[in-house]
Amino acid sequence: MTKLPIFQDYEAAVVKGTRLLQILVARDKTQVQSAFEEVQELAQRGYLLKPQDKFFEIDCIADALCDLGVSDKMVYDGGENMRTHHVHDCDGAATRGDDTTTHGYFSQVSNPLSGVLIADSNLTRTHAAKFDDAWEEEAIGLSPLRHWSDVAFLQYLSSFPEPPVRPIPLNYVFRVQIQNAETSLVLNNIISKHGTFTFEFWPGITFGMDTEEGKAILGTPNGAGVAWMLVQHRKALGEKRIEKVTLFHAAKTDDLFRWPTLLFWIV
Repeated sequence: MTKLPIFQDYEAAVVKGTRLLQILVARDKTQVQSAFEEVQELAQRGYLLKPQDKFFEIDCIADALCDLGVSDKMVYDGGENMRTHHVHDCDGAATRGDDTTTHGYFSQVSNPLSGVLIADSNLTRTHAAKFDDAWEEEAIGLSPLRHWSDVAFLQYLSSFPEPPVRPIPLNYVFRVQIQNAETSLVLNNIISKHGTFTFEFWPGITFGMDTEEGKAILGTPNGAGVAWMLVQHRKALGEKRIEKVTLFHAAKTDDLFRWPTLLFWIV
């Protein structure tokens, strides 16, 4: 009997997650490191830093942050969490005054004091181009600085005083309110296996990386990005691995759907 695509996606994610775990713990450290190590490379590659034009609704994960023993407030409310938002312009267009943009953007919330990185809202340049007939994926794909793992790392790095301590602390990575279709298929499969069809509020459900579910989550686009950040920025972050992952729903005001949120525990 032919399996449904959802199960094929799940099984493929398990295979990919297993491979990523092997890379993370490999004794051979010759894995190619990212070429992007300095904050100024964001501007050099056409990423424009935008002011705090919107607030991050941190209350959606306040319970999780409190249980982790870290600040659950933004800096503008006396806390330790700061939001960094970049919009992508054409490479080099920022220095020419060109208003043309690929409409890609990256927004992370960082707490450098506690080693917390929160992925708020991200639209990669390649994905953004699919909604704009004026752009061709091949054209914007020429620039190597296009992956979440690289851009988010540089945004996180920018939250530290110069020069940052090495290795840079990173203990928790949140992927908040995930809307990626490929990831959602896998996560929906997981909760259905556990007898529910909705994502539960914090503390949700936690899977070790030795479980099938943990490997499947790591093999999704949202999990793989975290793994590649640890692998390809080992020089800055030190030897890191993912111990476990928590799946839950982080409710924001006016939510129309129970989007899933992931918390990756880094050790």
